[in-house]
Order: sequence, then C-alpha cells, then structure tokens
Amino acid sequence: MRILTTITYYSPHISGLTVYARRLIRRLVERGHDVTVLTSRYAPQLAAREEIDGATVIRSPVWFQVSKGVFAPRFLWDAARLISSHDVIYLHLPQFEASGVAVLAKLMRKPLVTTYQCDIQLPPGLIRTVFTPPIRASHYVTGKLSDRVVVLSDEYGRSARLPAHFHQKVLSIHPPIELAIASTNPRAFRAQHGLGEGPLIGFVGRYAEEKGLDYLLEALLLVRRELPEARLVLAGPTDTVPGERVYAWLRPKIDALGDSVRHLGLLSDPDLTSFYQTIGVLVLPSTNSTEAFGMTQAEAMLAGTPVVASDIPGVSEAVRITGMGLTVPPRDPEAIARAVVTVLREHDRFARPTGEIRKLFDPAGTAAFYEELFSNLSGLSPAMSSATPLGDSTEDTADQTQASR
Repeated sequence: MRILTTITYYSPHISGLTVYARRLIRRLVERGHDVTVLTSRYAPQLAAREEIDGATVIRSPVWFQVSKGVFAPRFLWDAARLISSHDVIYLHLPQFEASGVAVLAKLMRKPLVTTYQCDIQLPPGLIRTVFTPPIRASHYVTGKLSDRVVVLSDEYGRSARLPAHFHQKVLSIHPPIELAIASTNPRAFRAQHGLGEGPLIGFVGRYAEEKGLDYLLEALLLVRRELPEARLVLAGPTDTVPGERVYAWLRPKIDALGDSVRHLGLLSDPDLTSFYQTIGVLVLPSTNSTEAFGMTQAEAMLAGTPVVASDIPGVSEAVRITGMGLTVPPRDPEAIARAVVTVLREHDRFARPTGEIRKLFDPAGTAAFYEELFSNLSGLSPAMSSATPLGDSTEDTADQTQASR
C-alpha cells in the first residue's frame, strides 16, 4: 500500500506529534508499506528530499513562520503532485494546510484519514485573534472530509474541539510507545550526572507554558519540606519552538533553586531510558488541551516508573488505565507536592508488571490498527473490526480498542 502522510514538522524536529508520526511510519514501513512524508522545510539546512526509516521525506520550502505555523506556498502543489500516486492520504492535525490537502484527496477520490493530535492554542494577542478562526475552520473542513478521524484516547476525543462534531467517524487508539535499551544502570546514571542519593523527581519536555513546569518548581519547594534531599531532574530540548510562550523568568527561577534542580538537556534514546529508570517519579503538570496524552508518562511507566499527571482529558488517561501513579488538578503546586511525596514514599503501591504496560502501549498494535483502517478504506470496506466509532462506544471500549499507547 502506498501511503502519503502530511505533517507540518517532522524529524529532526522533536515533539510528541513528530515522535508519534515517526514511530508509526517506521512500523508501517517495516510491515511492507511504501510511505511518503510531505512536510515543511522549516530550517534551511534540512534536505529537500531524503529517506528516514525507509520512508521518503519531501520538504516544501518555507517563506516565513507565524507562531507555530509555517507559510509554505508550494505545499499544496507538492501535495497535488503526490496524492494521485498514493492509495491512502493520512493527515496530522494541527496543520493549517490540511483542509487543502483534504479537498485535493476527495477530488481525486482517495481515502482520507486524519489523526487529531491535539487542540491548537495560540498565544494571546493579535496572532490569536487573526489566525485562530481560519485554522479552526481548516481543521473543521478536514474533519468533515475525512473518512475517519483518529484521536489518542476516547476521553480526549470526547473533549477536544474538533472530534465533538464528528463522533460517528472518530476512533481512538493509544500512541505507539517504545524505549531503547538503557545506556547504563541507575546507580551509574546518578554518578555520571552528579544526582546524589536522594529521591529524584523527573520532568521531560520544553520550557513551554502549557507544560506547567513553573507549577512543578513551586511544588518542589513543598516536597523538600517533607523530603529535604529530593531533587528535580529536567530532561529535554532547551531551544524554543516558534509560537510557544516561555516565561522569561523561568530560567532564573530554576537557577534560584540551586542544586535542587538539574537540567540534563536533550538526552539520547538510551540515556532517556536510563533517566526514566533512575528517577522515582515522573511529573506531567500540563495545563491545557494542547497536551492530548503525554507520551513521556507512558514511556516512564514502560521503564517501571510511576507518574503524577494533571487531571485533564487525555493526560489522565495513562494513570487511569494502568494505576501507575496519581492525577492532580492542573496548576495546583500543593496537590502536585502531596502526590509526589505519596508516590515516592509508597513506590511499590504503584508498581505494575512491565509486560502489562507493554501490551497496553504496543507500537505493533497501533501500526496494525492503522494498517487495517487504511486497508479497509482503500478497499471500500465499511468493516472496522479493530475499533468502535466514538459515538457508539462505552466507557470500557477505549481499553479494548487502544492497543498501543
């Protein structure tokens, strides 16, 4: 099967959306499918065309960026050129150009599947006022024209902005979660990074407003009243993404906490696995629906580490289905601190067999779901034996149909 997927950012860019797409695409290629990725050439040093994980990646030139979006006039031209030679068109939202691709796909009578990765929320001001309506309109058109819309969890599908309009065509499947072999053992990792012997609280992500890191920093002060040796360890890229609001005072606030906070920067995949195995708890203090699941928490669980996550739709999903942690109200440092102390002190209470977690978030299950979906649509078959439309599902259906993340 020849699959064309479009996405605004792709590797080497790192975000939950790009990691999701790359893991799925790699698995589809391994299953014998011919995959082409149409994306933006958001940095001039990137190749206009290359092969990544066996998939052909084509990057349309970008004239300029507006917030997280890009202005790439040739994108739709490239899409039109590619759609006719592919069997299935697969889109990722948010993406402003998606509606144009969707229209072209329908005009050429191609099956169209869209994964709704998350809501979009632009920073306050003129950019939000001017660009939010057309972006949402584009997403609505894309959803309207799509044969199926896939979301990362049943819970998020019922709350997110777009899927609420199309419940009968919305399906849910957990994101693909995988871990590399650890680079070293926890004791060696502690020694390598000077992390001492006290309890370690982990955070993986950028210094973006929606990540809620500022609330975690406040919580750390409260945690250290109970556990004076506790330390917060940060991992992730230090560069910013256009359109993300990053508090100017966040870096000085981190510095003011001294040795109780350590930032390890962007870790390799093997080092990230060691990081997860070393910390006592991972915290995901996300604040809004631009976070639809939080793949890092499922990665931590796969490494055997419990989590504390915000109790917002989608983000609370991993804790709900595994029991590996606690959920807390968003933007509540005191609740975060109480949950962190509880998890650190009662670690065994939140332990689960690794095989059980791997089965819930198996990338092969996610790939098989999409493969069957693409195959049924391209074969004009209405049968959907692996999933149930959101409008017909029960509370337990998500656990049965989300065979991946």
